[in-house]
Amino acid sequence: MTQTNNADASYWKSLKCGNPDALGYFYERYADKLFAAAYRMSQDRDLAMDAVQETFVVLWNYRQTLGDIRHSQGYLVKVMRSVLLKTLRAVEAMVQEELAGHCALAVSDVEEQIVLADAEQERKEKLNHALSQLSHRQKTIVELHFYKGLTREQIAARLGINYQSANNLLFRSMAQLRRFFQLLLALLVF
Repeated sequence: MTQTNNADASYWKSLKCGNPDALGYFYERYADKLFAAAYRMSQDRDLAMDAVQETFVVLWNYRQTLGDIRHSQGYLVKVMRSVLLKTLRAVEAMVQEELAGHCALAVSDVEEQIVLADAEQERKEKLNHALSQLSHRQKTIVELHFYKGLTREQIAARLGINYQSANNLLFRSMAQLRRFFQLLLALLVF
């Protein structure tokens, strides 16, 4: 054993006995080397620094279970790598969970849009069926009023009828549509 290994061995024994100065010795001696290794692995300065700090916390917390350590730097790098990988996995899991949440929201939005589109299509089909039950003149007046946005006066002029006749025709057409939808609703309830 070289002088360095003898000193490390003595401090390992001291650390196992709970001497915080022994932990300080290892920190002073190896923290920079551990940081360099952690930075190479993570490419993130803050993450690397946190991994080094956590390595020494782990070392202190598990000091009583330490075995016979012959290569201090190799052992500390191994602990640091384990800490860093655990952190990276946790970060990856959080990112995956967040992405899954966003995907679920996106899928939910798409599903909602599909349901709404289906409901709209069904309403259009029912309306078209109801309109098919009207006479030609009734369909024309409904189309002119609701689809083209013409007033009753404009409809009367276009159809060549007086205002009251246009008003009556529109009223009867709407009443027939209401009856159709009430009947349809009654059939759906029962």
